[in-house]
Formats: sequence, C-alpha cells, structure tokens
Amino acid sequence: TLAPTLIPNDTVVDLDTPFSRNGCGSQQLCLAEPSKCDPSSSACFFLAAKQQSGQTFQFDLSGQSDGY
Repeated sequence: TLAPTLIPNDTVVDLDTPFSRNGCGSQQLCLAEPSKCDPSSSACFFLAAKQQSGQTFQFDLSGQSDGY
C-alpha cells in the first residue's frame, strides 16, 4: 500500500504563553538537558512534541542561542 500524500503546514504563530514541563510523559514527549529543567523558569535546553490531530504535531523548543 502507498502512504497518503503529506500536505505540509508551514504556518508560524507567535507564542501566546511560555511553555513548561506540564504533561510530560502523559500528554507530550519531552527531552531536556539537564533532565529536570523547566523552560518556564530556567535557562536550559528543552523540546516537547505533542500530537494535535492526525499527522499534525506541535513542537516547543527552548535553549540558549547566539542567534541565527
């Protein structure tokens, strides 16, 4: 069988509220360094991935940067 054609969604929206570790392990997948960091209260490297619906996911990223 063939996989369904993916329709890219490249919509970018402003962050309404700071994100946190809430829901890690139950509602979203989280990766952090150090492992217990909370991006809402400290400077650390953090990634959260949460399925919105079907093949649509939300990714939250936080970390130090010298720019891009």
